[in-house]
Amino acid sequence: MSFAKIEFYGTFDTRHFCDWIGHRAHKLGLTGRIEAASSERITLYVQGQEELLNAMEVACSLGPIDADVSHTNLVFIDPADASDWPNRFQIDVGPEVLADRR
Repeated sequence: MSFAKIEFYGTFDTRHFCDWIGHRAHKLGLTGRIEAASSERITLYVQGQEELLNAMEVACSLGPIDADVSHTNLVFIDPADASDWPNRFQIDVGPEVLADRR
């Protein structure tokens, strides 16, 4: 099992992209959470097979049609530093963040 922090930079509809990310994580069998989201950057922490974490980065970089992802940053995390991982994919940002639209 691998752990990673993935950041997406660009211009997005925050609510739609967060929902889309959650759906893709579920389809890939990943667990984790979106920890920060704005219309220009989304940060998520994910857990799963390394190949699937890479696939998640690629899928989200291509994203939904209304997400213009300019670049991504994927950093693998030492499992010893990973704690409190949820057993499903969560969006931990508040409704005021998700209301932030492009």
